Amino acid sequence: MRSGKHFVYGLFFFSSAILSGCSYYSQLKKGSFKYSGGQQELDLDYHKRLLFVEVMINGKKKRFILDSGAPNVIDKSLQDEFDFKRMGSIGVNDVGGRSNKMDYVKIPELKMGMITVKNTVAIVGDFSHFTCYGIDGIVGTNIMSHFDWKLDYENEKAYLYSEPIDPESLEGFEGPISMQPNQQFSPYIPMAVHDQESSRTLIDLGSAGAVSLKKWKGFDPESFVDQAYIYGASSIGMHGAVLGYANYVRLELVRFGDIDAGSSWGKASENSDFSIGNGFLENFDVVMSWKGNAMYLREVNEPEIELPDQTLYLGYRDGGAYVKAYSSGLTMDAAEIGDRIDQLNGTPMQNITEEEFCDILEEPLEEVSVSVLGSPEDVIYYLDVPKVKY
Repeated sequence: MRSGKHFVYGLFFFSSAILSGCSYYSQLKKGSFKYSGGQQELDLDYHKRLLFVEVMINGKKKRFILDSGAPNVIDKSLQDEFDFKRMGSIGVNDVGGRSNKMDYVKIPELKMGMITVKNTVAIVGDFSHFTCYGIDGIVGTNIMSHFDWKLDYENEKAYLYSEPIDPESLEGFEGPISMQPNQQFSPYIPMAVHDQESSRTLIDLGSAGAVSLKKWKGFDPESFVDQAYIYGASSIGMHGAVLGYANYVRLELVRFGDIDAGSSWGKASENSDFSIGNGFLENFDVVMSWKGNAMYLREVNEPEIELPDQTLYLGYRDGGAYVKAYSSGLTMDAAEIGDRIDQLNGTPMQNITEEEFCDILEEPLEEVSVSVLGSPEDVIYYLDVPKVKY
């Protein structure tokens, strides 16, 4: 388990809701699986609050994430490389509520650990706007739902079961929590947060956030003891950045069914809905049983919660850095969302590669000096910013 406090910037969500297409739903159920034994073990890389897994396609290693909130997805670069057979197109919603038609293709063979999957389908997406994450694709629900899963965030392991997990074997776990999948097999559970209830809360392994709250009528972040906001690209979906305000609050009363899940941090934005991401789940061992329609939790760590404060978030495009978002506590009179960054701690931030940008911001900065190119571009503004992230 990663130690230390985390700034709770819900970076992005991969959740994809299929809008229409009976043919696509029938394709979701197809595919054959080959493996030996009843339990399979996968090595994971829990990085930037995403669960990465190595996938072999046509003998080549690719870096996918696990995402229970989406079907299989591959980056368009993989489609360009392998030229998989196109099966059709489908309307896809992302976390920003935006819809777009996307092609889906058939992958003849995909290997994940000792599991071989033949003739599964995947949507073709564009991962280029997920800067610094190196994601080739998503292992989604049309593969995940064929197994029961036990996730060990602390030791970065996943255990897959071809037969239903015996609840009697889950020593120390609380549950069962009723888990119901939707038409694309994404799992939903009941949740109560303070005085709000949701009978359908998505368990979303593709989310780097913790508890996402539906922007219910009358939601007032000021009513929470601890609250903050981020303005700008507070999340990124399959169709690009989602712009606007995102409110962050400390939650003391989170319950799943009859289970007291303790405290966490929550996010509510204009388009947010009820979901649970890795920012919450990382504090537990998690069992997701598609075969038993149940979820189980075993607490491993107490959550350490620090809301975003005085942080400038940078993005990368067109060969340089720009202002992507900023949190409460910053005075941004001299800069706006989208402005280009001239220098960071004396390092030029224009005419650099994405790899160079990522290397500069990979480690937390102890001291920060930021200059921003204004309009006209020969004017440079200097910002007093305690923290910088991407």
